[in-house]
Amino acid sequence: MQDKHEFHFSSEFMGRLISEQTVGVIGTGRIGRHAIQLFRGLGAKVIAYDKYPLKSTNGEFEYVDHLEDIFGQSDIISLHMPATQDNFHLFNHEVFEAMKDNAILINTARGSIVNTGDLIFALESGEIAAAGVDTLENESADLQDSRSTKKITDSDLIKLSMMPNVILTPHSAFHTTESVKNMVTISLNNLKVMFTGGRPKDIVG
Repeated sequence: MQDKHEFHFSSEFMGRLISEQTVGVIGTGRIGRHAIQLFRGLGAKVIAYDKYPLKSTNGEFEYVDHLEDIFGQSDIISLHMPATQDNFHLFNHEVFEAMKDNAILINTARGSIVNTGDLIFALESGEIAAAGVDTLENESADLQDSRSTKKITDSDLIKLSMMPNVILTPHSAFHTTESVKNMVTISLNNLKVMFTGGRPKDIVG
């Protein structure tokens, strides 16, 4: 539409039914479980990995014993874990080689989990088919400032943005009316609890 001012069916685009895909979810905390519900709602088979698995999956998905099972079996891999030293550059050249060549990687977790240079190579060489990226390595605060008019200079970011098999957003998946409202409300309620000598339920660690 923008490049050619055309708006018609393109034979170059061929979609896939989610109901015929195996989705691998890494991280089954609150956000990961919501993602599982969404994929399941579209009919996908969901497998998952977590260092600290839930006691019950309610039959919604099945855990695999090793990350390698996620890499080798999944048509779509969706990341939902915090950034740690253990998972720094977890997704690198070796992992992309182990993934299906039709696989799609979705990262809405943390940028440091994926080696950006290796991701670009994997997308260019056909090691994987596509990526949806909402968080980047070394992302600046400017990327998360909706009022900023600063030009992007990061070469990897520019390259990803120009690739036809990448959907790239500036860490904005959280930015909904309800989410912003919840952030303010939860923060305010936690402060009120602390001022009255209580312990907020959202403390981590």
